[in-house]
Amino acid sequence: MARIKLGILGPINGSVGNIVARSWNGKNYVQSKPSHYNDAKTETQVKNRTRFIACTRLGASALDETLIPIWRKNDHDLTWLQMFIRININAFDETCKIASYEMLQFSIGDLPLPDDISIHEITGSNNEFQISWTDNSGFDIEASTDRLMVMSIYGEEVSLLNDLTATRADQITNISLPCESGSVVHLYLFFINKAKSRGSANYYQMIQLP
Repeated sequence: MARIKLGILGPINGSVGNIVARSWNGKNYVQSKPSHYNDAKTETQVKNRTRFIACTRLGASALDETLIPIWRKNDHDLTWLQMFIRININAFDETCKIASYEMLQFSIGDLPLPDDISIHEITGSNNEFQISWTDNSGFDIEASTDRLMVMSIYGEEVSLLNDLTATRADQITNISLPCESGSVVHLYLFFINKAKSRGSANYYQMIQLP
């Protein structure tokens, strides 16, 4: 039922039959209700919707206050989450599963990766790995203070290793993966600058724990 306040010229809101009335910014608007509503349900649309949901969940859970500014900076017309979805949605299939781990990007930007990145298990250790690289700071926008970041996917768990302090200049660091023996872990290495305003692309490597 429509409600009229302050006389016929006052704000209105409500509906009568197929007519909807509302007020916005001091003005009254009247329009008819849509005769029908089309909910897109073709097979392709349903699959895309499922991939969209899975990608949204990953971005919302994986990116924190350190990484969000990097994604936000790359396209001012999109939110950081919209940008993440645009880059990563094709890595998912219609069952909400990751179909291509190597396609995932947890960082984007023009900051170059170091040269000669390598990941290998430390002999005799309990799931400890050594990461090494060659310092290429000073060639362009690379800086010795650029910080190494590592994202891991283990089963359904996605986590950013927050205890890392290694920089581009260090050229080496060790990480520990608290995962069960025989597990598959997907690692994503990237660098961000000291101001946390610039990021690099990912270096991806899958690891099979012994």
